[in-house]
Amino acid sequence: MANPTIKDSILIYHNVGEALRLLKKRMTDLSLTEYMSEVEEIDNDYRIMCGCLAHNMRDPQGEIVYNHLLRRTFRLYSNVRLASIVKKRLPFIRCANVAKRFDASDESVGKSLENYVQETAMASLTLGDMPNTSVARINAIHQRYMDELFSALLVSNQWSEDNKRFYSELLVSPTVDQDDVSLILSALTMALLNVFDVNKWLVLVHVYANSTIESVKQRALVGAMLTLPHGETSLYPEITETVKSLCQSTDARREIGELQLQLFLCMQTEEDNAEIQRDIMPTLIKNNKFKMTRDGIVESDEDSLNDILDSDSVDKNMAEMEDKMKKMMAMKDSGSDIYFGGFSHMKRFSFFYQLSNWFAPFSFDNPDVASVLKGENGDIIRKAIAQGPFCDSDKYSFVFALASVIDKLPASVKEVVASGKGIADSAVDVNTESAAYIRRMYLQDLYRFFKLHSERKDFANPFERKNDEIAAFFIGNELFDGLLHEELLVVERHLFKSKKYEDVERLVSRLVAKGIATDDEKLLCALTYLRLGRIEDAYSLFKELQANGYDALRVQKGLADTLFALRRYADAAECYKKLLAADPSNRRYILCHSLALVNSGNVKDGLADLFRLDYENGNDVDVKRIIAWGYLVDCKPDDAERVYDWIVKSDKVADTDWLNCGYAKFVLSKTAEATQCFKRFADLNNAADAREVLEKEFANDWDTLAKNGVKGFEVKLILDVVADR
Repeated sequence: MANPTIKDSILIYHNVGEALRLLKKRMTDLSLTEYMSEVEEIDNDYRIMCGCLAHNMRDPQGEIVYNHLLRRTFRLYSNVRLASIVKKRLPFIRCANVAKRFDASDESVGKSLENYVQETAMASLTLGDMPNTSVARINAIHQRYMDELFSALLVSNQWSEDNKRFYSELLVSPTVDQDDVSLILSALTMALLNVFDVNKWLVLVHVYANSTIESVKQRALVGAMLTLPHGETSLYPEITETVKSLCQSTDARREIGELQLQLFLCMQTEEDNAEIQRDIMPTLIKNNKFKMTRDGIVESDEDSLNDILDSDSVDKNMAEMEDKMKKMMAMKDSGSDIYFGGFSHMKRFSFFYQLSNWFAPFSFDNPDVASVLKGENGDIIRKAIAQGPFCDSDKYSFVFALASVIDKLPASVKEVVASGKGIADSAVDVNTESAAYIRRMYLQDLYRFFKLHSERKDFANPFERKNDEIAAFFIGNELFDGLLHEELLVVERHLFKSKKYEDVERLVSRLVAKGIATDDEKLLCALTYLRLGRIEDAYSLFKELQANGYDALRVQKGLADTLFALRRYADAAECYKKLLAADPSNRRYILCHSLALVNSGNVKDGLADLFRLDYENGNDVDVKRIIAWGYLVDCKPDDAERVYDWIVKSDKVADTDWLNCGYAKFVLSKTAEATQCFKRFADLNNAADAREVLEKEFANDWDTLAKNGVKGFEVKLILDVVADR
């Protein structure tokens, strides 16, 4: 076994002595002297415990004292880890330099934040021409202060109980600006993603549970869930208790489930963007003779005369363009981040050189924004931005991009921009005050930072997998086991529907093993096992559900499919027969029942229903596929070949059709044709080694081949022929 890390020594093995030895070595390697006195102090206390035990003195409170030493050691380890990050990564180095000259004491921070609210209120009441100038000056000073506070918080050491108490009260106080609170929450989230601190994390949960401002609550929830700890719970039982307390609230459980689904959508942003670039944008570019106006999409004047005699073409192009626009809007309505691709190219403005600006709530009072919103053009930009369904980061991008070109725009285009019609239409029926909308916008801000910031590699990314864990898949944390109910099932079903079977297994199999899975979850787990090839495990769960009397029809269907996968064809046929009794016209049940009968050797009964279906619809490839296989099982290769020849010429041919067609021709000694079929099958399966993939298939179907007179040595020969040996 590999030597344990410092973290493992503390959290897994609870070995203070080993952790201190490793920690001293790490500090020496890093030339860290800042924490030497602290490590020596902990080491002395540990040696005293060892000495007492060596002199026959067993402290009745020894376990409590030892656990306290573990927590002290972990705090020290976390500070050392942060120090090592600060030594190596440029963004943290810059933040540390800011923090050195910044007064981050609780008293100073509280006073500065509260003074800002008072000063802006007083300045706005000033008469004459002074208010705007005065407020702008105050905002500029405060913006610099908040950027420094953000930097200081990002590299702050482990918090004390006093720090936790102070920020818990400060961030829910009505005397502090809510935008300031939001930025602080982002700073804590970024700090926690890189180095966990139980007191910072508890502050996030406290703010979510106690704030009355929705934008603040949701930002705190996102931060708390993305930084949810794992092994740290062994040292800090308050984490487990906090999660339990949180999940007692129906609203909290619902929002936790909704957030997880939103994160899944967030993680597929690049896939959605690729789809837009591949399937939607080419149509919009192709039809660039159309233009967007305040009244919708219209044909440009220079092309209208040319197309007047070809109105069908115009109508077709217009319909195609509108369909693509509708598709893109449908993606947006389902939660997809359709604006990522466009705005990803607008993050090079100097505004984004400042780290905290990536997380700042959008404000027209922001000094950088206010400086470009002057005069008539400023009013136009304000109107355009005000109605945009964009995240804060993209709103800042939009302001600076529009400000850089607006002087060059024709008056007619400015009119369209000022109307905000196209933008407003895309935001119809969107409740921008809802918790779900607020979360989605903030997640987009976070996603843009971790995908687009020039120094993003220096930060722990919650959207990327690390050590087989991904922070954005937080609901898989064992802390939630047994605490989420329908909310978890909704997430599990979403993953199953999205064919993320490994993730479903990760969520549900642990609950099944612990004996706390619901019957709904057991069914989902059984279906997942079936798709992952864990057939025996699926069968055991289906039998358990059957014994419990759970949803007889769905369990019967699952059992039938599982028995078929286990090659227990006669038993599978009986199960499908019961399903047909409940739903005689179900096409899938008919096909599966027939195939199970055929594979069990009862070809005559198996083909009876299929001949009827083939008579009613002679073009049904699925029916013909089973009939052809039935002929092979029944040793009628001529009939099988005739049907397979028809199938492989159809537009619904499957890769296995080429394999089975090859079987029929091989049996009929049409070796050259069989070889071509087998090669086609291997190619369709992207087989690097055609022999290997075919050898497996021949083994699976050996009983049928042997019945048709194929000899073992012939299989070896044909495999070498296919492999060109």
